[in-house]
Amino acid sequence: MNDTILNSFYPIEAKNNHDMSNSQIAYCLAMFDVGVNVGLLFCIAFSEFVDKNRKNVTLLSGMVTGISLFLFGITYVIQNKALYVVATFSVRLVNGLMSSCTWAAGWVLISSLSNDDSTANTLTTLAITATFIGHFSAPFFGTILYVNFGYSLPFFVIGLLQFSISVILLIYMMPRPNTAKDKNDEYSRPDNLLSYLLHPLLIGHTWVIFESAMLIGFFEATISLYLNTFSLSISRISLIISFSTVIVIFLSLISVYLNSKHFVKTNLLGQLLFFIAMFLYSFSFMHTKPFALVMAISGYYVHSISKVFHSGPSSLVLKNILVCIFGKAAKTWANATALTFNSLMYFSGRLFGISVVAGLLVKVLAYESIVYILIGVSFLTYCSECFVFYKLTKSTYK
Repeated sequence: MNDTILNSFYPIEAKNNHDMSNSQIAYCLAMFDVGVNVGLLFCIAFSEFVDKNRKNVTLLSGMVTGISLFLFGITYVIQNKALYVVATFSVRLVNGLMSSCTWAAGWVLISSLSNDDSTANTLTTLAITATFIGHFSAPFFGTILYVNFGYSLPFFVIGLLQFSISVILLIYMMPRPNTAKDKNDEYSRPDNLLSYLLHPLLIGHTWVIFESAMLIGFFEATISLYLNTFSLSISRISLIISFSTVIVIFLSLISVYLNSKHFVKTNLLGQLLFFIAMFLYSFSFMHTKPFALVMAISGYYVHSISKVFHSGPSSLVLKNILVCIFGKAAKTWANATALTFNSLMYFSGRLFGISVVAGLLVKVLAYESIVYILIGVSFLTYCSECFVFYKLTKSTYK
């Protein structure tokens, strides 16, 4: 929740009280994604270190994350604009960096809890679902706290929760029982890892994750501005976006079983829905306002549904790709690495969608042209995912 708790009120506060420009506000929000990417790269490169020291990593990163949220909550007292910008950027960067380490250590723990594939898939899906719900519900709770208690309380509440949970995890995070582990399933990084980075399955699904997150970032950055062209009030636009959040949360809860048992098919369905969403969205450019508004909202809601069926099982598909490449002996490593790498590509794609597609391309191309380009990209990505699906079901790569 700590990455999106501020989305609904921070931009207004920063613009009105500290005279920050729209680009400065966007870059401040993006600093979290930058920190996450740096942290996840570290966790992937030193995965064995994170595994062996996951208690200390969880405690330290969780506490620092909580403290950084507290600090962000008091940055409003800084009157100097330059100092305020440096302070918010720095705290946001540290927040993302430490959050990624907390997630990585937690995913290593989840990966080590069970050797049974079905149970491991269910635990992974539950973890992703919880992350999903926190990510999309945080702005709602942040708004309530902000409106009733002021700017600082949302950060203080989430910071205290983060700090407390880190201590609780330290107390109850028991070592992996050796009796529950197979000798061939030790958490060890496979040899010649770099030589497999160009594996077609890995490249194909990595692009799928990146492109899907890019679309998510694009929609997050532009949907409210586009709906505003239909002369809708801010309250109505907020209601439309909030309802999409309800859809995501509800479907995330009821799709846990489907995503854990049929993750390859649901992942493929999610990618197809991404393409359909962009196609519906483009119809809003071709018709008069009443029908165009319906098409825009329909495309946005289909896009919200697609996030559930793609983002949820995506790491499970990636895990099976790694197992196909390195064998079942690397199963535990594959599960933890898949969760970490999936998040790395998600935040990279989301950052690209916000900063490059929605931030830079809109200055060069018309909004409609960008959407048409993304339709073509979505179709090619769906074809790429079909290739991954075919190879996994045929078990060509052992």
